Amino acid sequence: MDVPALICTTSVLFAASPLWAQEAPPEDEAPKVPSLHQQARESKLPRAHADFSLFHFIPKGDEVIQRADSKQLLFRRPDGTPDGYAQQRGTAIFYYDRFGNLTQVQRIGVRVGKTPEE
Repeated sequence: MDVPALICTTSVLFAASPLWAQEAPPEDEAPKVPSLHQQARESKLPRAHADFSLFHFIPKGDEVIQRADSKQLLFRRPDGTPDGYAQQRGTAIFYYDRFGNLTQVQRIGVRVGKTPEE
């Protein structure tokens, strides 16, 4: 192939390249992508689950908010003000007042020599 033919071929290829590029759709016509919060709410993945039946010292009349991912119960008074929280760590449950002071420790009994089915 001679040089003028090569120059002609490459110039045609470079001139045609904008025709191959796809144009971006205008912003008002672009598909809407859901936010991460919307995706998390609508997710089909299993949610974290914790058994809070061992928590015994719940303030009377308080609303209880479960946080399964950190094994915590948050307590709120009927007017919405925080009233403390409880958190399970290891074989104990720690109860705190609304100022973050430890008020009670509940030991979780571990039965030695027993299977979970018993």
